Amino acid sequence: MRRIDQLGEDTLIPGEDDAGFPCGLERVYFAHRNSRVPLYTKKNDVEFPERWRENAQISYESGIKFTDLLPDQSPLRDADMVIGIPASGVPFARGVSTGLAIPYENKLITKVKESRSFLESDLSKIAANVNEKLQINFPEKWKGKKVIIADDSIVRGNTFGEITRILHKLGVEEVHFVSGFPPLRYPCHLGVSIRDSKELIADGRNEEQIAQEIKKKAKVPDDFIVTVSYLQQEQLKEATGGHELCFGCVDGKYPVNKDGTVDVFIRKRVD
Repeated sequence: MRRIDQLGEDTLIPGEDDAGFPCGLERVYFAHRNSRVPLYTKKNDVEFPERWRENAQISYESGIKFTDLLPDQSPLRDADMVIGIPASGVPFARGVSTGLAIPYENKLITKVKESRSFLESDLSKIAANVNEKLQINFPEKWKGKKVIIADDSIVRGNTFGEITRILHKLGVEEVHFVSGFPPLRYPCHLGVSIRDSKELIADGRNEEQIAQEIKKKAKVPDDFIVTVSYLQQEQLKEATGGHELCFGCVDGKYPVNKDGTVDVFIRKRVD
């Protein structure tokens, strides 16, 4: 690894014949569901595309793994249907549906315009973006239902607040949000557009507090049932082949720090 700055060129760490630390969020958030990625289960996996797997299959298996750790008394087990937020949330949602043996329903679709709302920095644009990309199918069939809404991740929570507001109006009894990525609590200086942890709904909050914040965004009554659950970091690692990924936005441990130095946990693995 080389660093080039105003002081010149410097070697931070000798090159290694290794897979590095690919971005974990990219696997679930940015990568197209039909894209194929190496699992790095063998040293030279990158050279053999036939060993690679579709991102959608990895997300689907993540959904099944998520259900493995749910307690028997979890309210998610009593849900009437599982719905994925298109497009990248659908494979994960189908995995949750399979793991819980609860029907998957295609009742939430994306309109023609599809964009990533968390990449916007203007809050008014974010709200408009959410309204433009959501459309509810069969609104007359939601009343009295207990619904699991699954997505690839929860960033600011604006989409979830808007969905909660709409579903409450439609008479839904309970809304259970499930994220295919662990809670994002830290900014990213390595390419993902997370500038400040204050932008993130999970910053300083546990799952119950995150659910309350979503209800606050939705302006629904306090007694309306909303829960939030996350896929765990180890479950995602298993689904992606067990290889080390960068989870800096989750645990604050980055392969490369802002000043260009290599983090100690990387050095331990290489030494």
